Amino acid sequence: MRQHVLALLLICCWPVPPAFADLKVNGGGRVGTKLNGSLNGTCRRGICKISGGMRKGKNKNILMHRLDKFDTRGGSIKKVKINNSKGKIQTIVLSVTDPRGAFLTVPTFLKRRSDFVLLSPGGIQLKGKGFHNVGSLSLIAKPSFKVDHFLFHAAESKSPSSELMTPGKIKISSNLSVDGNLLIDSVGEIRIQDSTIKVADSLQVVSKTLRGNMYAPYDQQAENQVSISNSFLGTAYGNLDVNVSRRLSTTNSAPAIDIDQSDLDAAGKMSIKGRINNPSRGLTAPVLEIDSSNLKAKRLLRVKGTLRNFQKSKDSIAVALSGRSSFASDRETQILGLFNSGVDLVRSDAVRIGNGSGDRASVSFRGPVKIIGKIHDFQSSRSSYAIWVTESDLFAFDDIHLSADVMNVAWSQSTSGVFLEDTSLLSNQIGSLVLSSSIYRVDDSISDFGVVIDRSNINYFRDVEIDSWADTSRVRVAGSLGILLDQAYLQSGSMRFSGYGASGVQRSAEFIHGQQSEPADLRIQPDDVHNSGIFINKSRLVAENDIKIDGIAGEFQSFFGENVSMPFGVYIFKSNLDSGRLIKIYGDGGSSYSGRTSLATGVHLFKSNLSSLKIDLMGDGGDIFYVSQVSSQVALDGNEGLLLESSRLDTSAQSTPSFNSRTKNSIQLNGVGGDIKSEDASRLRFDVDAMNGVSIVGSELISGDTAYWFGESGNTPHGSDSNQGIYIEDSEIFFYDENLDRQETALLIGVSQSGTNNNHGVLVFDSTFISPNSDLAFDGEGAINASQSGELNRGIVFDNSFIYVGTSAPYLDQIQKPLNKSKYDLTIFGSGGQGYMDNDGVVDFNSDINVTGDIIIDGTAFASSGLNASTLFKDTNLSAGGDLFVSGNTDSIFDRATISVQGEMSVMVDGAFIDHSSVLRTSVSSPDSNLKMQSMTTQNLSNVNQISVDNFKTVQLDRSDIQNSIETSEAALFSNLGSVVQTSFSTPLSLQEMQAMLLNEIKAIQNRQ
Repeated sequence: MRQHVLALLLICCWPVPPAFADLKVNGGGRVGTKLNGSLNGTCRRGICKISGGMRKGKNKNILMHRLDKFDTRGGSIKKVKINNSKGKIQTIVLSVTDPRGAFLTVPTFLKRRSDFVLLSPGGIQLKGKGFHNVGSLSLIAKPSFKVDHFLFHAAESKSPSSELMTPGKIKISSNLSVDGNLLIDSVGEIRIQDSTIKVADSLQVVSKTLRGNMYAPYDQQAENQVSISNSFLGTAYGNLDVNVSRRLSTTNSAPAIDIDQSDLDAAGKMSIKGRINNPSRGLTAPVLEIDSSNLKAKRLLRVKGTLRNFQKSKDSIAVALSGRSSFASDRETQILGLFNSGVDLVRSDAVRIGNGSGDRASVSFRGPVKIIGKIHDFQSSRSSYAIWVTESDLFAFDDIHLSADVMNVAWSQSTSGVFLEDTSLLSNQIGSLVLSSSIYRVDDSISDFGVVIDRSNINYFRDVEIDSWADTSRVRVAGSLGILLDQAYLQSGSMRFSGYGASGVQRSAEFIHGQQSEPADLRIQPDDVHNSGIFINKSRLVAENDIKIDGIAGEFQSFFGENVSMPFGVYIFKSNLDSGRLIKIYGDGGSSYSGRTSLATGVHLFKSNLSSLKIDLMGDGGDIFYVSQVSSQVALDGNEGLLLESSRLDTSAQSTPSFNSRTKNSIQLNGVGGDIKSEDASRLRFDVDAMNGVSIVGSELISGDTAYWFGESGNTPHGSDSNQGIYIEDSEIFFYDENLDRQETALLIGVSQSGTNNNHGVLVFDSTFISPNSDLAFDGEGAINASQSGELNRGIVFDNSFIYVGTSAPYLDQIQKPLNKSKYDLTIFGSGGQGYMDNDGVVDFNSDINVTGDIIIDGTAFASSGLNASTLFKDTNLSAGGDLFVSGNTDSIFDRATISVQGEMSVMVDGAFIDHSSVLRTSVSSPDSNLKMQSMTTQNLSNVNQISVDNFKTVQLDRSDIQNSIETSEAALFSNLGSVVQTSFSTPLSLQEMQAMLLNEIKAIQNRQ
């Protein structure tokens, strides 16, 4: 038993004998090759000498040899010598016909310096000290090779072999130094591992599928591949090229090009190019993968992976970068991933940086870099990314451009152009960053994103530019978003964003009506996603200079039945934007064929903060086309031009405020609400709300006094409610003086175009305006195309608000207090809209208006009936440090109002109408002030002290008949003896005389009752 065990141990543990060395030639290989002097020679140890051969080529300067075997493994052969001393031999071609290939482990010497070609269709394995006295070197694992226009065949016969040959592999694990060019070319795999290859001129590594006639049939299932691992490849003067083209691919195949933990250095250009055509199902490996490697080129560095004509793929990648890698070029680095023609795909990435497995990639770029991802002609795709960067740190020391191109994609669930996820992009404050995406002809698809920055940081770039554009869709698209920033942080010198959502095509009325009777659903049902321009969510943007954002939602979108669309131009949610000079935002809400559209806002800020020396916001609300004829009433809501909600805008200086700046640092607002456009408006009634031009809700705005705000509500062919030109609610607005030497006026203009009820030009509710050192002006126009039965379509409305001009609210801690004793003015122009009643010019309810200078109020009622007033002051507390001038084309109503002026008070209207108790007075320190009221009448006065006119020098009541007013149980008391009352029916009376007359008249009226 012990002997058996001992024998087994000896057998198991006996050292394996080395491979058998063997060089062999039969019949001189039909080219006169001699091995150790024999045409039928063999060499198995020592020095193997090759001589003889056949001259080829036009000038007979090519020497050809052919061996049946070339295997130096085992250690018994010390070197190989090739005699090329006779004649002027420029190139030696040594072919090996052994199907197993050639194995070189010892140095090969040429007697005289020549170029050397090793041609071995069965493959080449090189391990050892390489070649000596060689100019250019070619290692070829192919049936034939062309030298100087002369085609050399490895096989000794021109008749095709019937035996199926597996394409030979080239494996190099050696240190090579080549004085000329190096070509490594195979129809199969090329593997370079643990090697150092230095080439004086150009270096080419090529693996391509054979085409055309072959003298040896090859197994087409074998894969073309180049793998470079733990190696160095470099050129001293020339280019470096790696080129792989694979026709067919087996399931779960290796990458066509795999560069791992290696350094490639080219003194000229570098080109790494891989292509796979017609891959089989289940392909998971990238076409081209670079992991933890460094590529450097003196001139252009180009990396390109292409995948064509593939289907039923699970996870396909054209170019993948991972690990700790670097790319450097004195000219430009280009990384291109191309997908063309795919069907039934699960996930496809044209360019992927990072593997998403938790191991962060770190990739640096020196010199300008452009990363391009293209996806063309996809159908039935779940998830496709032109460029996807995930869990990565990218460092750019020059300009970097990520460009995505998506074209002809149908029935896609999620398609993205540029997608940055959990990534940092850093620069040295010199380079610029451009992220661009173009999406053409994407049909019957949802969740299409142009550029996405998700939980990522972009820092220290000179400029950041993001452009995303979507073409018109031929069928239907839902959820197209130009740019999405989600929990992102961006910091740079300046920023410019331009995002366009996908559009549909304009439809005929017949098409729309047909679609509405039988809605055409997407093949993949959409979530609550819409074709919008730009969405900035919980992010921070910091720019030393400018931030410019343009977002345009898609047009002619098709949403029928109960679907609700929210195609906004720009939506900024819980985000902070800080700029040293300018923030400029433009948004255009989307238009649609729809039964209902909600929040198609041009620009919407919600719970966000904007800080800059100048802020310009411009928004256009979305339009509705060809609204459904199925329902008699259509509900539309929120197609506002500009909506500021629970936000803060500040144009004061970032550090110590400086209010003498020469620039005009202010907030400019311009908003236009969406329109309703219908072919047959007479059949429909629209219930439209909040088609406002500008809405400010629960917000704080701090602006210079060069502010100009314009809002125009949407235009509807029939009645709608609550469409304001400018709507301000529960907000605080502060206008500071930018330059004390320059007198400016902050101006707000609001226009309501159409509606039935509550369509005001400017509506201020529960808000505060403070302008301590500047004039302030409001100009509003109620619904000009309102229904004739409409109500409450007013020009200007203040409700429960505070307005301070030339002064400030004591309870507010503002950045600028009144700086001198100058008087600043408040001007209010209001024009009521069309309608039956209460369509007044200027209206105030329960507000506190305090102005150190003059107050000029002009109200116009479009319909000058007794039911529409020029001005209405109800429960108003109004104080003017200068004059008060009220004018209009019809009545001016004072209802429980307290009016205090230090200068003149003039009410120049058709009728000064006092309703309930009011107080009109001047300061005791201004005894020369006068009161002039045109056509004053009173109503609902039960006590003689309910109208109090105090301290005026003279009171002039033009064309008034106080007796007639008293006879209708109305009374007026002008107090403070010494004043003079002038009426149209008597000579001037003292107040004592006027009081006596009024008391007598009251007694007479009481007696008659």
